[in-house]
Amino acid sequence: MVDATEKTAAAVGWWSRFGALGGRTIAMLLLLVLIVAAADKSRAVYDASADKRFSLSPKLIELLRAQNEPVTLWTFWPKSVDEPLAPITAVLEAATRAQHTVTLKRIDPETNRPELDRFVSDFNETPVIPGLYITRGARAFRLPLAREVLQRELGGALISLADPHPPSVLVLQGHGELRPGGGETDGADVMLRNLAVSGYRVQTIDAGFTGALPADAVVVVPGPTSPLGTAHCELLAQHLRDGGGLLVLADDRLPADLGALLRRRGVITGANKPKAFDGAAAELLAADAPLAPATAVFSISRHFRGQEQIAYHNLLLDPGMLEPAHPITALAAAGGVQVLSPWTTAILVPLVDDELAKAFVAAGTPPFVPTILMRTAPADAWSQPRGRLPQAPADLSQQKPIPLAAALEYQAATGSVRAGVGARVVVWGSRQAASDGVLAQGNFANATVLIDAVHWLARRTPPADIPAAETAVFQVQASDRTMTLLMALLCAVIPCLFIGVAILTWWDRR
Repeated sequence: MVDATEKTAAAVGWWSRFGALGGRTIAMLLLLVLIVAAADKSRAVYDASADKRFSLSPKLIELLRAQNEPVTLWTFWPKSVDEPLAPITAVLEAATRAQHTVTLKRIDPETNRPELDRFVSDFNETPVIPGLYITRGARAFRLPLAREVLQRELGGALISLADPHPPSVLVLQGHGELRPGGGETDGADVMLRNLAVSGYRVQTIDAGFTGALPADAVVVVPGPTSPLGTAHCELLAQHLRDGGGLLVLADDRLPADLGALLRRRGVITGANKPKAFDGAAAELLAADAPLAPATAVFSISRHFRGQEQIAYHNLLLDPGMLEPAHPITALAAAGGVQVLSPWTTAILVPLVDDELAKAFVAAGTPPFVPTILMRTAPADAWSQPRGRLPQAPADLSQQKPIPLAAALEYQAATGSVRAGVGARVVVWGSRQAASDGVLAQGNFANATVLIDAVHWLARRTPPADIPAAETAVFQVQASDRTMTLLMALLCAVIPCLFIGVAILTWWDRR
């Protein structure tokens, strides 16, 4: 009996000693581990970040949960840039938590070459480094590395990838345009590939094309230097009457017949400007109107020299020179990346209520709403013919910004095959801005602007109900007195409190 009592007392003493050594702490830690495991299993999170980088828009969550086929998010960047791109990764991980069919694959191009090669083989796409892609089935879609608009672009990509019949982009060829295999100056390979990886079916149409243009397609005219001919001009005119989209890259070599077509739509460029205009729109709309010498825009200080000695024609446009409120240039303006616009001609469009706009409409141009997308800096640029040595005017102080690109939306025409849908036109006064040599550099926002122009023309702008993310950081504004009190609290008061509690606990147990 004594032995049993002694054993029981010994056992109780052992558990007491275990509790004194931290048994309660271990039990609490085990409980916390179980709580964390349950939260992870349920995918429940609490976002305490200042910029809410771990929270998704309700509309994006709805789109993610509607994905009934596997969707993969791919990141291609080395570990050395993990930290600056952590906000991007946080959004992607939140997307995978929202829907089990969405997975994230991270590929370090420096250490995981086989996976990179497999991606190239499977999707016929060499990823940009650093780059972000989304794939569904056999289709790949490139996303911008911009946290502010990433959720919106991801939502747009999910909608595009789910569309079994993606919209078409028809690229006009045969009139001196940028073309596949044209090299750095005249090549269109990078632009065409960017369009394909943005979810479009890309097709080139040559000078012999005589069929009708699909009304819902976007037609791209990448910088012709010779006449289009009556048949192709009529095709483009009919496409606009049917409510189609048209992107024109038009430098100072723009052919006269395409220039006349643009004038009938309210667009005057430095290559198709009539010599005189007295307020009668007939002079502007006439196909055979006498034209002033074609001019290009030169900049005294906002230009990109590169390897050239004199490069005043390589206009360098800061984000502040782009229209921040229009979908075509909003992403480029917010991203803080410059746009390169070589050999650019001015793009003049009348304001909605001025006399020139009224004259256009009175002469038969459908009512339109114009937006200037790009412009030069004030007191910096001038226009002159291309062949002469660049020579700035003696006084540029009064020179206003020169518009370089414009977007126009027209009232729907009667009898259009797309009832109630008006045409959209985008004109950029630079052909070379879309060339392989410029787009391949990657340090300019040209590719973003071109893709967003096609998105706008195809009416495929990202969902408007997914707002852009705000940039916010934790910040404390404190006076010197407040900082002194904080230092005293952290370095003296709190440590002394812990030491005092430890002494009292030791004394009590002693």
